[in-house]
Amino acid sequence: MKGRFCLAAGVFLILSASFVHAQTAAEMEGLLDTEEITHIQAAWFTLASVLETPPPDQAAAFALAQERGWLPANAEPGGPVKLRNLSLLLMKAFDLEGGLMYRLFPGPRYAFREMKARGFIEGRSWPGFAVSGERFLQILGNVLSHTGDERHAAEAPPALAVAEEPPFAPEPVIKFEESEVNIVIEDTEQGRTVRLLNAVYFQADSAVLVEGSLVVLDELGALLLSRPAAAVVLRAYTAPYGTREGRLEVSRNRAGFCRDYLQRTYRIETERIQVELYGADQVPEWGRGPDGNFVSEESFRCVEFILHE
Repeated sequence: MKGRFCLAAGVFLILSASFVHAQTAAEMEGLLDTEEITHIQAAWFTLASVLETPPPDQAAAFALAQERGWLPANAEPGGPVKLRNLSLLLMKAFDLEGGLMYRLFPGPRYAFREMKARGFIEGRSWPGFAVSGERFLQILGNVLSHTGDERHAAEAPPALAVAEEPPFAPEPVIKFEESEVNIVIEDTEQGRTVRLLNAVYFQADSAVLVEGSLVVLDELGALLLSRPAAAVVLRAYTAPYGTREGRLEVSRNRAGFCRDYLQRTYRIETERIQVELYGADQVPEWGRGPDGNFVSEESFRCVEFILHE
């Protein structure tokens, strides 16, 4: 019981800066005894922690969350909230930016994936899991801590620049950050074209993915499942080392890995997948920066995707 009270008190301290209600640690302690919190409880505590002028009561909080599309239209106030719906509520209420798939499909499914990937949802979880009061407070506390850290970072004075040069040039690091420039959607005479610029990357001279790339491939599989009329082009590249024949063979292996994974894991039909092998004969679409210069050649060890609908 002492540990549970400490959890409630700890979350209360995080909430206290934003709560203008008479929420108390005692109320949270009562929430800890709830095995399955309801939509109305989730809306009440979430909105009270994020809005400058919170709703006057639980019913008003629930109505406002539904009105803004933060909860499903068919959600029952007294019905148990599932992790997927709680994830969407928190993503929307706190205006958290999502990745590529969440921007394309800003619903409960990808909201859950965002919350899980960011570490807000910890431990064993599934989108359809009910949420206990204790787990809700843990998740809400994680989100509030994150948003509080961002606010303090924005308010902090800039750090002093250090003029010291590194003793050697570091190896290029491939980051899998998503932004608006990672996706280009065009309506053409042939239909809608969706270019995903956050490609999957491979280790040197192999078809072995580097850490983090499988998530991107899973996003592609989910996108193809959601768009059954779409076909994908897998464009495979290599860094410009070795012979041309060897580079094309590596490209073939990399594209084959992606094709086989999509077919095996997501049951994507063969006729929906087209392969284009480039080796180092040309660079990916994003291969030149705004100044016209090439980006790191090592980052060409990739397969990028273009969807046609």
